[in-house]
Amino acid sequence: MKTWAVLCMLLAMLPSAAVPDGGGRGKSDVQTEQAFRFGEFQLLKQRRLLLENDRAVRLGSRALDLLTALLEHAGDIVSKEALMAYAWPTAVVEETSLRFHLSSLRKALGDGQQGRRFIANVSGRGYCFVAPVQRLQQASDTDAPTKNSAHNLPVRLTRIIGRSDLIQRMAHLLSERRFVTIAGPGGMGKSTLAMAVCEDVLPHYPDGVWFVDLSPLSDGALAVGALATALGISVDESDPMRRVGEFLKEKRLLIFLDNCEHLIDAAAALAENLLASGRQVHVLTTSREPLSACGEWLQRLPPLEVPARSNPSDPSVSSVPVTAAQALASSAVQLFVERATASQDSFELTDQDAPGVVDICRQLDGMPLAIELAAAHINAFGVSGLLAQMERRLPLGGQVRRAGPRRHQTLRALLDWSFDLLSTPDQRLLGRLAVFTGPFTMDAAMAVCADPQRRGPEILLGMESLASKSLVLVLPRAGEMHYRLLDTTRSYAMERLEAMGEQGTLRERQAHYLCEVMAQAERDWTVLGRAEWIATYSPFVDDVRAVLDWTFTTPEGALAAVRLTSLFFTMANALSFQSELQQRLEWAMERYSALGVQEPALEFRLCALTSLSLTLASGPNARADALLTRARALADQMAAPQQQVEAIHQLFSAAVYAGNSALARIHADALSERATRCTDVAVALAADRAQAHVSLLMGELAAARRLMERVMRYPMLQMPAGPPYPMSQSVSMRMLLARVLWLEGLAEQALDVAQQAQQLSASENTFSQGLVMSWAICPVALWTGDLQQARAAIERLKQDALRYDFALQGSYADEYERVLGHRSGAPVETSVAGDRAQGRGRVSVSGPLADFMATLGEAFLSDVAVARMESGQAPWCAPEVLRSLGERARAAGRDDEAVSFFERSLGMARQQGALAWELRAASSMARLFRDQGRPAQGKDLLRTVFERFTEGFETADLMAAARLLGELDPAARPHS
Repeated sequence: MKTWAVLCMLLAMLPSAAVPDGGGRGKSDVQTEQAFRFGEFQLLKQRRLLLENDRAVRLGSRALDLLTALLEHAGDIVSKEALMAYAWPTAVVEETSLRFHLSSLRKALGDGQQGRRFIANVSGRGYCFVAPVQRLQQASDTDAPTKNSAHNLPVRLTRIIGRSDLIQRMAHLLSERRFVTIAGPGGMGKSTLAMAVCEDVLPHYPDGVWFVDLSPLSDGALAVGALATALGISVDESDPMRRVGEFLKEKRLLIFLDNCEHLIDAAAALAENLLASGRQVHVLTTSREPLSACGEWLQRLPPLEVPARSNPSDPSVSSVPVTAAQALASSAVQLFVERATASQDSFELTDQDAPGVVDICRQLDGMPLAIELAAAHINAFGVSGLLAQMERRLPLGGQVRRAGPRRHQTLRALLDWSFDLLSTPDQRLLGRLAVFTGPFTMDAAMAVCADPQRRGPEILLGMESLASKSLVLVLPRAGEMHYRLLDTTRSYAMERLEAMGEQGTLRERQAHYLCEVMAQAERDWTVLGRAEWIATYSPFVDDVRAVLDWTFTTPEGALAAVRLTSLFFTMANALSFQSELQQRLEWAMERYSALGVQEPALEFRLCALTSLSLTLASGPNARADALLTRARALADQMAAPQQQVEAIHQLFSAAVYAGNSALARIHADALSERATRCTDVAVALAADRAQAHVSLLMGELAAARRLMERVMRYPMLQMPAGPPYPMSQSVSMRMLLARVLWLEGLAEQALDVAQQAQQLSASENTFSQGLVMSWAICPVALWTGDLQQARAAIERLKQDALRYDFALQGSYADEYERVLGHRSGAPVETSVAGDRAQGRGRVSVSGPLADFMATLGEAFLSDVAVARMESGQAPWCAPEVLRSLGERARAAGRDDEAVSFFERSLGMARQQGALAWELRAASSMARLFRDQGRPAQGKDLLRTVFERFTEGFETADLMAAARLLGELDPAARPHS
């Protein structure tokens, strides 16, 4: 029967079928949506938007679903099963999750505050929305563009009480002064107020409002990196602020630096640098003390208001009892009642209890966190019992428990009292949760904090208990529950953990857990888009650092830290922590040797990644080569083919990026040889992928195309390429196939395949997108003469190079931009990439980049490209290098030499099947014959090549050839 009731409810919640209107939405493009009005709130169902007095209320998606379900059945009791089925239609969840989300919903609505009553818990049956609800049909322009700025502000789960005027004043001050610090003691609500201010001013910052929590950081040097992560950019660790400054230069945005007190000097310097980076950058900070930075305006945060005593000069004189209505006029009492209602559903402030609640709020100095902690115990003691407990515990009058300000003593005493009221298991759990520096999941809590003999449900109940007492925050994120300890509570819990002497054991468990998380992050690198990947895994970076900074005293713990370091590679590169990564890898190599263990797979990984890290930091060097050689030897010693393939593939990739085609072929052949020894299709694909790339580089176009098409038949199979290779075969093969098609004279197909590669890369990561633009979109567009597409791709390359500090892609953008300038009539500028290698993170024009530039016009032929052609390192572009050398000889009056170069170019192009190069060589030869008075000979040569084309007649080379044929024989009419 219960299942049938749930099904009926879900069917009733489905949107009614749309009624045909004769086609189109009409002239106004406005349609109606269902809305619910209750109190000062309005829920717009279609837009999933909750408004309070026309201001948006930021609510988690699950809480919004639950509110919708209750409003759909206002006045009726909705069972817990039905609510969970509506909010989690495809998942099985614990009833605890339902209670958490309903609690956050009640807090957002202010349920129980100032006489409000919205959601009632009917014991044993479910929940009911008890307030009057008005159903409306409201006009909704669903096509109207969204004007909200981008941001990363977390969802606020509670209402702001008693701060409305201050929020408005702060918003105005921030717009005028640019840099404002909210200062006050711990527990006063600085972060909550600042978050509300950020939400209020969000529309005024078109480039966003960006939240940076500094509380997990133990080193001020990491503050800029944390900011860069929030902004979604990468930085050069040698000068991180330069990259941030360049990114912010022309932007209007707000940076919110939260919890600055433990990094006061670094936070002050960061704030000053942010203000200097752009005139439209504003900064909001919170701290227990002023930053004392240049340009800082200070806002001290006062306590919440408490009803005044009737005889304030003599507190001992009895005052006239305050009524409930009078007490609720103060913000401190409002907060107490709201939190008490969340803890005890039936709580209501009566005239009898009002004086006691007022006394409690007075004793707590109107401190929001202290009030919340006290109100959480209302169900255990009642008002009078709670007041009696606090009078015995708190530092009142002449009592002095500890040195320091009274508010600090009060909060500490309240935390002591709250801790003492916990059961022994919950006390232990709270202390253990201190190892998490930021948000964590229930899975993380169970993996790290549960004793081997302690069951998971007990951890679940413990988390619920701590959350109900305001000792743990509950944060709904993307449908999954996350938890967090406030900075003040975590500091207290860490003291308890240190007293328990368990931190080493917990850190070891945390290391093992994070190894699993980082391994999954590595697998997800080619699956998730970059933004989604960073949003999913970057919150773990502070916990990883905390574990790696811990000194393990057991071999098991030290080995887990070494393994975690090896798995840190993907995250460190994604967030541009290369310098930190290199230092940690060096430490891991030393620690692994000291442990004296024999784990070839781990040693292989450490050698391979340390080699790669060294090469990225300082270019090829002897130590990197030695480490990679050791990795190859270890891979050969292991029976599993995975490490062998990874080692050889890394050697292959290094040869490709260095432009050493001959060495790349050796490694590709080695991959093919490995593939013959196993039945793993992924290994065979890795070999085919490498051979396809080498075949292109060697000018073996037919073989390259055949291999690429074979690999693309398996788009979902992951390649065993290890963490350094962040591009799928679907993208990489199309990127290379586009070049093959253009060389074969199929320009239209080449453009189409290049665009496919670009579209697919958009779902992978920024590195993948940049490589596609560098190696496919830009060269094919410039070869065909599509300057508009080339310009757009170059601009995107420049932006990403700046945002993510991709030096190689920045160099490609710089060089391609020189080509655009030349084709617009500007003189050829000297290459700037070599200079930038020293001062701005660019690399010199060598290897593959020199090859590409040599194909974009005689003006861009470099000595490097000529040397590479002569040594056989770049056969694929050799015909074009030879043709350019012929054009230089012709310009110098050495026609015989020019003819020799042109003939060699033609012969090599025909051998490769590179019809595009053959057309260029034939055109150069035809122009030479024309100038020598032999137009017919030139016409015959060029027409023979021209007539073999079947497409691309609107591209630059074919249009130029058609014009030349017309000059050689005005009567000729080449097909088009």
